Formats: sequence, structure tokens, C-alpha cells
Amino acid sequence: MRNLSLGLALVTAAATSIHAHAGTAIAGRIYICQSVDNQVFEIPFTWDGQSKFQTSAPRLIVDLPTGAGCELVDNNTALIVAGQGLFCGLCAYKVNIATGAYEVINAGNNNNAVSVFPGGAQAYLGWFDTGLALVNVNPFAPVKVYPVIGDDSGITQVAFTPAGTFYTSGGTSSGAFGRVTIGDKAVTTRTITTVPATGVLYDSFSDTMLVSGYSVITQVAPAAPGSIVSSFSKPFPAFLALSQTGLGHVIGTYAEYLCIVDYSESGRVGDASTKFAQIATTVPNMSGQPAVIVDAILCPSDFNHDGFVNGDDFDGFSNEFIAGNADADFDGNGFVNGDDFDGFVAAFEAGC
Repeated sequence: MRNLSLGLALVTAAATSIHAHAGTAIAGRIYICQSVDNQVFEIPFTWDGQSKFQTSAPRLIVDLPTGAGCELVDNNTALIVAGQGLFCGLCAYKVNIATGAYEVINAGNNNNAVSVFPGGAQAYLGWFDTGLALVNVNPFAPVKVYPVIGDDSGITQVAFTPAGTFYTSGGTSSGAFGRVTIGDKAVTTRTITTVPATGVLYDSFSDTMLVSGYSVITQVAPAAPGSIVSSFSKPFPAFLALSQTGLGHVIGTYAEYLCIVDYSESGRVGDASTKFAQIATTVPNMSGQPAVIVDAILCPSDFNHDGFVNGDDFDGFSNEFIAGNADADFDGNGFVNGDDFDGFVAAFEAGC
């Protein structure tokens, strides 16, 4: 049986965010490499900031020989895809997302997760049972594999923060989280061992790290990496590792499901205002993690998502509200009542 894979990245094309009630509505494209079928897909999506998470028909980009986690590079025109190294001679791939053309290298380790450096010139490829591989993005080429020593002997993902570099060591098991110092070797020092720790990322929106695994998110401040700021959990399976939009969301995958966690109202994943939605897609075996381009921040009163706020949106919402349909649950609290109507009207009159 192959290892479940990960490595997640989200890149935003927008510069500012709009806080609407508990969430921020966005639209974009999700990229996923399946961990069993090794196909790379593009999946358009919308999130209304409340409860409605929708996808359009997926586009097959390429069939790879193997595949695992991925991250965006080259101004969002290409993906670095971990190769499930044990199944392909320690390989890794770089895929052009427009054409499907790809390059392959021997990264030198059993890589399933990708962590791209700030600026995008290099990336680490890792997994819980292997050394940490460093690769150049342009030209796509291996650099070296760092032996991992200290409290842990493997590194899955790496987070780059203003206060230093941090790691997780989990795969399909719980793992640990801590600080890593990289010289001739990667020296690990655990700071938290009591939470699932498969993936880790630095979230610029909240200036925290999001440690994830087994459908649990643990929020940690880089300046105090032994303390937990906030936490969020859902019944497993929902996700292993995550990545952020930079606007207060993370997205994850498991099997045929995609999920979104929106904490844009408070910046804290465990806050009561945080929203969660999970949907099934037609793409199976998404135990790896996606890369996502956010194309637009949506206006919450643009009910039909056509880019305009006008009478069509008011009529559309009113019809759903009168019918008592879930699409009229404007505040996303699971009920359709006068609060939803008042909230929509206020947003409509404000023009967004």
C-alpha cells in the first residue's frame, strides 16, 4: 500500500480582503495530484463565505508515473509535485499547468510533501521516514539531501516564518512539531508533541503557524512555538495537511472530498465565527494535498456570482429565502430566518 501524500500551497491573486459576517467569499482553482492514480487535475471552485462550497467540472492536466503533494511555483504557472519517491526511483516532478508538460528529477529521497521557499527559487521535499531533499526550481534540479537528526529522524513539511524555520514529522501517524536548524544536517528540536502534526505552514494572515493532521488544526505563534494559540477539529477523515489563501482560509483534501476552513473574521481557527464546509467531487483518491490559486474575492450580496450586484441577486435570494432553502442561510448558522434576510439586505444596500 502506498503512503498517503501531502504538500499543500495556496496562492492569492488578490491584495485585500472583505470580512462579511463570519467569512470571506472567494473563487479560484484547485490543483490536485492523486496519490493512487497519479493524475493532476484543475478544479474551479467558489466559496460564499458562509456555507456554500462548490466546484465545477475538473480538467485533467496530465497523467504522471507517480505523484503526491504539490505546490505552485513560477508565478503560479507550474507545480512542483512530490513523486512518492519509493515508487519511482526517488523522483520528483515539475508540471506546466497549462500544457501538462513535465520534467522529472531524482530528488534523492522518499518525497511525498513539498515546501517551497519564500521567493520560490528552491523547495524542500520530505516525508516522515526520509532525509530532507533540497531542489532548485529553475532549472529544476536536485541540490542535496540533508540527514535529519535530533528529536526526530524525518521531516515531512517545513514552514518558513519571521521567527525561524519549523517542521512536522508525521505521515499517516501523528508526528511531532518543532524548530529545525539546517546546516550540513537538519537538526530537529521538538516543541509540541501532543497534537497531530503531519503538515505545517506559516499563515501571513494571522501571523501564526497552522499545524495539521487527522482533521485537527493547531495554531501556534512563531515567537512562542511551545504554546497553542487556538485549535480546530472535525471528525476524521477531512484532511491531513493544509495551506492558506493569505485571506483567512485553508483548504484540504481526503479521498474524494475537498474542505475549506474560513477563519477570516477573527484570525483564530477555534473562534466561534470559523466556518467549515466539505464537499464530494468526481475526483477520487485525493489523499494528497492541493495547490490553489485564488482568482477573486467575491461580494457576499452577489448572490448569483456574476460579478454584479443588482436586482437579479435580490430576487434570487428572496426566492430561496421564501422557499426556506439552505442557499438563503446568509449567516451560515444552519437556520434560515429573519437574521439572514436582514443580513443580505444590509450587504445588498452597501453594494457588497
